[in-house]
Amino acid sequence: MALIANTHPTLLDVAKRMDPDGRIPIIAEMMTKVNPILEDMPMLEGNLQTGHSGVVRTGLPTVAWRMLNYGTLPSKSTTKQVVDTCGILEAYSEIDKELFNLNGAKDSFRMSEDRAHIEAMSQELADTIFYGNTDTDPEKFLGLSPRYSVAAAENGGQIIDAQGAGADNCSIWCICWSEQTVHGIYPKGTMGGLEYENLGERTKTDSAGRLMQVLTSHFIQRIGIHVKDWEGIARLSSIDLSLWQAMSTPTPAGIMNYLMDLVHQIPPRLRGVGRRVIYCNQQIETILNKAAQSAAVSQLTVDKLKNGEPLVRFWGIPIRVCEALNIDEDLTT
Repeated sequence: MALIANTHPTLLDVAKRMDPDGRIPIIAEMMTKVNPILEDMPMLEGNLQTGHSGVVRTGLPTVAWRMLNYGTLPSKSTTKQVVDTCGILEAYSEIDKELFNLNGAKDSFRMSEDRAHIEAMSQELADTIFYGNTDTDPEKFLGLSPRYSVAAAENGGQIIDAQGAGADNCSIWCICWSEQTVHGIYPKGTMGGLEYENLGERTKTDSAGRLMQVLTSHFIQRIGIHVKDWEGIARLSSIDLSLWQAMSTPTPAGIMNYLMDLVHQIPPRLRGVGRRVIYCNQQIETILNKAAQSAAVSQLTVDKLKNGEPLVRFWGIPIRVCEALNIDEDLTT
């Protein structure tokens, strides 16, 4: 169940436009179930064959009060060009044709074999969204953590330091998804979304040079992230997980104050443009779920989704678990 009403297509929406037989949408739906951030992120076609080039406003023009018979000096805003590239994530699934023939529900069996590759791609995508670093892994796309890691940087005001000092530090993110703030991209002229191709039967040589017939599936995803307005993202970094877990229930006001700072780091001008979603790891979710059971913590509320799962919100903003978020992050500088 989607938690935010996107005005632009998500990964699943793009997939539904690609294939009339339903195979690709089913695969895309599996990916979004594994990592909900893929369900939330709007996907837009880039304006480059390698990604997207956008103009980011870095300063407002000057304005002035004027007197009669006196003019006003013209001014203009300042901008800079930002180019975000896409990465290509690819996988092949192979199963022995004879093993396929031995199973009565052949298509279901093959899909079950493909599922592991789908989950692996989903986890890799989510991990890259947060931690992809093109300086060390140029084949990937640039993720959020390298963009929001230095307090002295231009966007350093969007980083809230939780003053962690141990070895199990983590982050909570608040992201305002929209075309005007941050969204996913795919290369210009491509179909977008996750592409699936049934390559059918082929002859494969094993490590000993023996031949066998296999059925092959091919998966490929061209994807990146474009941050158009850096104030559309806020990061609560350097959370000492052990310290937070040791705090008594209900969760102390200090944690609630940190979360309040986080969600209000997205300025009011952007809150009507997109929808904010909070992302955390499973350990932080457990802490907040326990706190939500206490009437003393009024900022947290619990909804019931259609599938029966509880959804915790902080001041109305959904809190989503993303397993890609690590508990051994470097401290922000």
